[in-house]
Amino acid sequence: MTRQRPHYAALDGLRGLAAISVLLFHLGHWQGHPWLAANAGLAVDFFFCLSGYVLSVAYRDTLDQGMATRTFAVLRLVRLMPLVILGTLISAAYLAARIVLLHDSTITVAELSRATAFGLLCLPMLDASRAIGGPQVFPLNGPQYTLFLEIVVNIAWAALRRIDGMGSALAIVAAGYPLAIPTATRGSSR
Repeated sequence: MTRQRPHYAALDGLRGLAAISVLLFHLGHWQGHPWLAANAGLAVDFFFCLSGYVLSVAYRDTLDQGMATRTFAVLRLVRLMPLVILGTLISAAYLAARIVLLHDSTITVAELSRATAFGLLCLPMLDASRAIGGPQVFPLNGPQYTLFLEIVVNIAWAALRRIDGMGSALAIVAAGYPLAIPTATRGSSR
C-alpha cells in the first residue's frame, strides 16, 4: 500500500491568490493601470518558496531511500522542460515570421538561432539585443528565468540535502553571498 502524500488546501488557496495577483499586475500594466497589484512581484517569490516546500515534502522520503540526484534531476527536467521548449519555439516562430513576412531587419537569423538554441537548452543568453527581447537573460521567453532557477535550485537541493544541518547552512550562505553583493551595492531593481 502506497502512503498518501499530504494535501494542503490552504496552500492551494494561497497559490491561487498569488496567481490572480500576478495576472492583475500584468493586466494593469497592459491597460495603463500600474497601481493594480503593484507588489505582485512578491507572488513570484512566494511561488519559489511554495515550490521548494512542496517539492521537499513530495521527494524527501524518496531521496532518503536512495534515489540518486541524477534520477531526481531527470524527473524535474521531464516535468519542466516541455514548457521551456514550447515557450521558446512559439517565440522563435513569431520572430521568424517577423523576419520573413515583415522583412524586419533588426532581427538577424544568426541571433535568433542562437537565442533559440540557448532557450531550448534552458541556458541564459546574456548578450541578446532588444530586437529579440534583450536585455532579459531568456529573450525569447522572459519568464523562463523562473524555470531555470527552479531547475538549478532543485538539483542543488537534492545534491546538498545529505549534508548535515550546519554544513547545509554554510553552503547556502556561501552561495547566496555573491548574489547579495550587487543588491547591497546598487540596490534592488524592484
